[in-house]
This record gives sequence, C-alpha cells and structure tokens, in this order.
Amino acid sequence: MISSQELRSSIYMAALQGKLTTSLRNENTDYYISTFVGKEEFEIPPMWKWCKFADVVTIATNLVDPDEHPDDFQIAPDYIEKGTGRLLPCHTVAQNKIRSKNHLFHSGQIIYSKIRPALRKAVIAPFDGLCSADMYPLDTDLNTEFLLLCLLSDYFTKLTLAKSAREKMPKINQKDLNELPLPIPPIEEQQRIVNRVNELLAKVNDFKKIEQQLLALKSAFPRDMRTAILQAAMQGKLTEQLETDSSADQVLLQTSKLRSATLSKYKIQSTRATANDSLIDLPFEIPDNWQVSSIDTLCCMIPTKQYQIQQKEIQSEGMYPVVSQSMNMIEGYYDDAAKLLKNSNVILIFGDHSKTLKYVDFDFIVGADGTKLIVPIFINPMFLYYALQYNLINLPDRGYARHFGLLRKTQIPVPPIEEQQRIVEYLDRLLPLCDELI
Repeated sequence: MISSQELRSSIYMAALQGKLTTSLRNENTDYYISTFVGKEEFEIPPMWKWCKFADVVTIATNLVDPDEHPDDFQIAPDYIEKGTGRLLPCHTVAQNKIRSKNHLFHSGQIIYSKIRPALRKAVIAPFDGLCSADMYPLDTDLNTEFLLLCLLSDYFTKLTLAKSAREKMPKINQKDLNELPLPIPPIEEQQRIVNRVNELLAKVNDFKKIEQQLLALKSAFPRDMRTAILQAAMQGKLTEQLETDSSADQVLLQTSKLRSATLSKYKIQSTRATANDSLIDLPFEIPDNWQVSSIDTLCCMIPTKQYQIQQKEIQSEGMYPVVSQSMNMIEGYYDDAAKLLKNSNVILIFGDHSKTLKYVDFDFIVGADGTKLIVPIFINPMFLYYALQYNLINLPDRGYARHFGLLRKTQIPVPPIEEQQRIVEYLDRLLPLCDELI
C-alpha cells in the first residue's frame, strides 16, 4: 500500500511538472529573468522557465546577538516537522538559552534548514523571530507557498543531497544552493498550483489518519488475534466435543494415579499445593464435559538446585545446553554431565521474574535463579503450554518480582485427552499465521 508520504511526494512532483493545472492553464504570463544555462531536469510547460535559485530567491542572512532578543521565539530544525512544512511548538530565545548568534527573520519568510537536507525541514514563518544559524531565511517574489512546495519536493532534495553528500554532516552552502535549478511557472499559475496542492494534501491528511489506524491495527492484530484464538481454544470453541471422547474426569484420575511415579522419577520428595478454594475463576464458560484444575494438580515441580549453575558459569560453547528464564531458548552451554537433567518427556520452564514460558523436550542444565520446572503428569504437554500462555496474557506484571505464585493460582481448563490433542493441532496451524502478520 502506498504511504501518505509517498502520496505527498507524488503531488509535489506533479505540481513542479505542471501536471496539476493543465486544464486551468491560460496564456497569462509573468516572465522571470533567468540566468540558468544547463540541462533541464525534466520537461515543463511552454510558458514556464528554468531559473537558478538565486534568480528567484534571496538568502536573507542576518546574524544578530540573541541577548538582544530574549523574548522572541526561536526556530531550530528540530521545531519543523519532517517533509510537511509544519511548525512544531517552539520556545523563546531565553527559554532555549541561546548563546550563539542567530538569524533575524520576519513573518512570511521561508525558513530553510541547510543541514541534513534529506529531512526537508522548511516552513513559512508565522511570526517575527530568530532562527538557528543552521537555517536560511529566504525572501522571494514567487508565491511563498509555491516556493515551499519546491523546497519540500523529492526533486529539490535530490539536488541538495548531491551537493552535500561529501560533508561529514550533510549541509548545503549558499553558493551551491544559489546554483540549483527551479521550474518556475507564471505567478498566476503558481497560485493555482498552490490551491490544487492544498486541496489534494487535505485528502492526504485524511488518508494519513487512516494509514495510522491501519498501522496500529497491523501492529495489534497479531497480538489480539493470538489472544482471541487462545481464548477460543480454552473455551472449546475451536473443536467439537465428541461423544466418543473419554471424560475430563479420567484426566484428573490418571493424573492422581501417576503422580507418585512422576515424583519418584525426578526424586521429588514433596510438593506444595495451592488450595482449590483460592484459585482464580476462569473468565469464561467451558463445555459441560470439561473440568478445571491447576498447575499443582496437573503437574509436579522439579527442584532446580542439583541441576543449576550460576550465570557466570554459562559458556558460549560446550557439551550440554543451558536453559534459563531469559527470552532465548538456549542461554549457553556447560560441560559437566553431573548437572544434566535427563528429560525423557516434556518439561515446561517458567521464568519467575521474566514471565517467559518454554516447551523443552531435550536434556538440559538449569541456568540462574527464577527458573521453574513444570512437569505435566497426564495432561497433553502442548495443550498445557498453550493454556498457560493464555493465562499469562492477563497475569499482572510485577517487574522483576516473582510471578509463579500468581500463575499457580490461575485455573486451567481440562478437556478430555482426545480433545486436547485436537486443540493442539488447531493451534499449531493457526498461531504461526498470526506471527506472519507482524
């Protein structure tokens, strides 16, 4: 999609080529004396002339002591919006604590920034004041708004960049500026061009508002859509509830039966559970054949001490991957097999400080504090991963404080084991599409 800035640039270029006023053109002429001798940049209408900048514009430099003008407003390049000719809020000489000499300008002059011409900083002064020495006040007998659109055009910017490209800080000097060629129409047509450009730019500004809304949607859509998809999955709206499915009660029953074996496998002596009556209710309804539960019921927590190394021990290369609570799946490597956690199934890793959640199905070493190891007992590990992802969306952010205490209080919807697998298959297809929209 074309951007509002590209539309603006196209309008300026069409204006300089006389394409906006073809149907309005007449034989009235007001010729300008031109000393331009050289190759014309592009074709212009018969009644127009190519003129040097100096033929139609006077650079009205007038450096003064800022101490003599403390209450005058001061304009610097930063106070002009890039490429639009719009003046941003500015301050007085005293407020800006100006010490070096500035140019005195008067209302109606154009103020043009000679530094970093690619930014196209130019504005018609709405008041008398002082401007930075990095800017030129310009006088002209041309229609001032016509001259401004010339200065803001891609055509003029290209010329100035060609003259300033070798400078460490791109800057166009007076000599080079005065030599640049401008396409000049009769004075009457200049006004017609200005009127037509203003008419079109009003529509561009409306388009810009729509463009900004579209950009906001483009940024928010993947995130919001991911949330919507996860919520639909957790509500049972992505999948059918089939009579042939086993019951969700069987998931909880099998979890209870297998708990002891899981504790024994990872040499877990005890586990701290969260009371069911303190769990945070789901913010939506679930199908009748589903249940709700919690991390403490569906999982075991592996103590990390025997598998953990310090941050300073993590290496850039080594035998075994180190997984921590950082955003990276693998933080680094370590060579001591005594610290290796043998992971024959799946472990979900939660960053207590960072709120990161990882699905790990390989042997690894634990890196740094705040890494919580969650072992699903019977529930589908990927379904649990997606359920916790959804619960994390609305989990309060405590900064670097711990978050697992909040996560373990959230309820987890539990479908029959067969439906868990169907939900995972849907999410595996849908969620990557959201990522492609970013």
